[in-house]
Amino acid sequence: MKTTVKINKTLNGDGNLKGIASVNFDDCFAVTGIRIIDSQKGLFVSMPNRKVSDTEYKDICFPVNKEFREELNNAVLNAYHQKMEESQDHENKNSQKQNGAENSKQESDAGAAAQEEQDALSENFEETESQGMSMGM
Repeated sequence: MKTTVKINKTLNGDGNLKGIASVNFDDCFAVTGIRIIDSQKGLFVSMPNRKVSDTEYKDICFPVNKEFREELNNAVLNAYHQKMEESQDHENKNSQKQNGAENSKQESDAGAAAQEEQDALSENFEETESQGMSMGM
């Protein structure tokens, strides 16, 4: 069976909910609203459910056997980890671009400051030299 997972949303906050996924089976059946939850034991996949009482929820759809549950959980969690790596890579590239631009600006500013300092020293030297000549030195 071909299983396609799409991570629709990732959340980086302090809450337990870390992402929302959709799964498509053989391009024939789709399940949306699958949640990726962070618990004390690590990440797990929570199937879509409905509230049946104040404290009880029932899954709307779910894997029927252990083997398929493991396959589905692995597919969703692998897609989630891949999405998080892509997001991190994207953030790192943006940070590097920003740092590169800041470094270029700093280097440019430092170069301009050095040139100004060199110009000021040259002017002071020329003034000192011309004063020395006018004093008869």
